[in-house]
Amino acid sequence: MPIGALPEGFHSLSMRFKSNAGHWGQYTQRLVYVLATGSSLVSNLAAAEYFIDTDPGLGNGQSFAIGSGSTVSTLLNISLNGLSEGFHTLAIRFKDASGKWALYSQRMFYVATNANTAANIVAGEYLIDADPGVSIATPVAVTITPGATVATLIDVPVAGLSEGFHTLALRFKNADGVWGAYSQRLFYITPSALATGNIVAAEYFIDTDPGIGLGVNLPVPAPTPTIAGNFAVAVPAVLSNGQHFLFVRVKDEQQRWSMYAMDTFTVNNALPVTGMTLQASWQNNQALLSWHTLTETNSRYFDIERSADAIHYQRVGKVPAAGNSVQKRQYQFIDESAQAGVRYYRLKQLDMDGAFEYSNVVILANTQANTNLQAMPNPASNQVRFAIPASNQKLVFSVYDAGGKFVFATSSAQPVLDVRSLAAGTYFVTITDGLQHWQARVVKQ
Repeated sequence: MPIGALPEGFHSLSMRFKSNAGHWGQYTQRLVYVLATGSSLVSNLAAAEYFIDTDPGLGNGQSFAIGSGSTVSTLLNISLNGLSEGFHTLAIRFKDASGKWALYSQRMFYVATNANTAANIVAGEYLIDADPGVSIATPVAVTITPGATVATLIDVPVAGLSEGFHTLALRFKNADGVWGAYSQRLFYITPSALATGNIVAAEYFIDTDPGIGLGVNLPVPAPTPTIAGNFAVAVPAVLSNGQHFLFVRVKDEQQRWSMYAMDTFTVNNALPVTGMTLQASWQNNQALLSWHTLTETNSRYFDIERSADAIHYQRVGKVPAAGNSVQKRQYQFIDESAQAGVRYYRLKQLDMDGAFEYSNVVILANTQANTNLQAMPNPASNQVRFAIPASNQKLVFSVYDAGGKFVFATSSAQPVLDVRSLAAGTYFVTITDGLQHWQARVVKQ
């Protein structure tokens, strides 16, 4: 219907019809509102109010708080003090950000003098589409346990109903013989069971629908009416901690997409263990490993791993974790099987769910190992020359303190080590050309 010439505001739309006998019927009419060109159809709500029975005028009702947005979902506590017994009308209306009040929406309710004297429900009946009259509709075909409320399941036959929408209504009678008003719901009858097509495609998306056919593809092994299986869903790293929504929908052979199914999942990127720092030292010709944690969440145990080349690690011990803790925890492990030379250690922390993470790697040299390589001068203050046979290979020097902790590494074509940067003390030096290994103890003056 063209409305281009109508001014902004309320108008009445009327319709009437003529029979094939040439008689016109009475018209029926509805109120419509015409917005000016460019007007926004949806505006944020700014205020709300309600009134009972009598409209006090726009802005003069009982106001209540609402959140920001174009829609509102809230619960109200409305006092009924002073209302007489009987039916009353509750009306609610809203004002938008531009100061315009909407038409009110109203519902009827009943005030009883004593709401605590509800009689027990003893019978019920249902009707479809047309009300045959109180107490002569179809009885509820279940035994009702007398009480003020009833929760039960009933079977309602729908054979003979035409395709389309129908109305199912229910009402109940109390022990005083009084029938209540019926409650009704709309339902739809299909002509026959819809044929189930084969599923040929599936997709998922998280939180926001990108559009039909634009989600992340899920593999469908073969066209079948149903799919049962486990699918791996990649969780984007950008998802924030907290609850998110996973949606899945499928497409049949007729290229028709289903409605989506939805479930929730929670992202928690918080580290199960924080502050895990590994340290190592030599004591009594054994490797003493110590570490601490600041907090632990669902932690299970720590694997202690050792390597001779910093590439291939093997487990040499296991220490139970605290599980859940918000306090600093201290741990220790002694590797009694540590051998001479340089060793690399790390921790593998495992959670209750099987996830794991690694600690820092520490380098530990056995300072009590055989150190018969000659170093000159020793003690030294500037440079130390080692008695190593001539080689065409570059030499790699690794320096450790008296406790076996790594200090620094350097390389040279000559068997000479610059020690000027070292503090005074005793050091353990390992040298390799990639084929052979030598060890020496050096004292820095």
